[in-house]
Amino acid sequence: MLLTFSCQKIREAPLIDIKKAKFHIEKISAIADSIGYIQLETDSGCLIRNIRQLYISNDRIFVRDQQQKVFVFDLHGGFLNEIGAKGKGPGEYIYVYDFALDNERKKIYLLDVKYIREYDYSGTFTGRSFKSYGFYSFIFNRGLFYCYSPPEIPVRIKGRNMKIVIMNDAGEVIHTLLPARTVEGAMFVTPGNFYLKGRKVFFLDSQDNVFFELDSLSVKEKYVFRYGKKKKNERKSLYGKGLEVKHVFNYKTLLIFDYTLDNEWFIGLYKKSEGGIYCIGKNEKGDIGFIDDFGEGPVIYPRFFTDFGFIDVVDIRKKDVTDPVDAENPQLRLVYLKKQYCL
Repeated sequence: MLLTFSCQKIREAPLIDIKKAKFHIEKISAIADSIGYIQLETDSGCLIRNIRQLYISNDRIFVRDQQQKVFVFDLHGGFLNEIGAKGKGPGEYIYVYDFALDNERKKIYLLDVKYIREYDYSGTFTGRSFKSYGFYSFIFNRGLFYCYSPPEIPVRIKGRNMKIVIMNDAGEVIHTLLPARTVEGAMFVTPGNFYLKGRKVFFLDSQDNVFFELDSLSVKEKYVFRYGKKKKNERKSLYGKGLEVKHVFNYKTLLIFDYTLDNEWFIGLYKKSEGGIYCIGKNEKGDIGFIDDFGEGPVIYPRFFTDFGFIDVVDIRKKDVTDPVDAENPQLRLVYLKKQYCL
């Protein structure tokens, strides 16, 4: 088994000082060409509760919800199947922290408490599983797993605590990146998020508010987020006081990100060509998001990254999902960015 460590110097990256952000109300037409909608089919076998994760492949939509179940839909929203099942039997899972796709082999991996398990797109367990080391999130790219180890229970290899562990598709650790450090209140920090753009892997470290580009042997800072002169994300309590960047959507000439500042939520824009930083303000109802001036619907919140833009979720049910009467699955709102931003 090959095991290596990264010791290279990390190059300076653009600093995004959120304190300098200009507040204004943004209409979605300022950055997008159009909006599309996909209504997810309501079925007794897939009543969704609060979508936590969503990916769109060439021919399927994958959704993980609050129940820690993974459902599969076609591109028109028709329900196809569920991936695996909860339980303690062979091929069953206890809790799904995350899932990752291998689109070339049509496989999906579920990150459980102790194992990463492999299923095909129809939801059948393939028989392959391997140790997860307590990871919280991961992504699969070109035969490798990029896995995040949380700061409160980091993976310790040869005396070093590491945030990112890279494994091959046999579950063998081949490399580690980003030394971990323990901070007060780390268990309340958003787990590190991975993003796949083309063939490149990106990682947001919400502990230090740094957005990285990764490959199998190295890490490079792409953007560093700060508020004023603070060099680190200094938390004043266990409950997230200070700045915490939650998600970063990285496009060719635009960054869209959301963050909390002393527990209050905001959406930010960073226009790379001009270096301008903008904060999307609240509307008259106090809602945060882009104004939908295409369809006059609810404000648009960027929840899930795609190559063409991003996806918001419109929950149109009138009653709690546990009520079998008039329960309805949510609608996906697809925002297609203008070509100058995402191509």
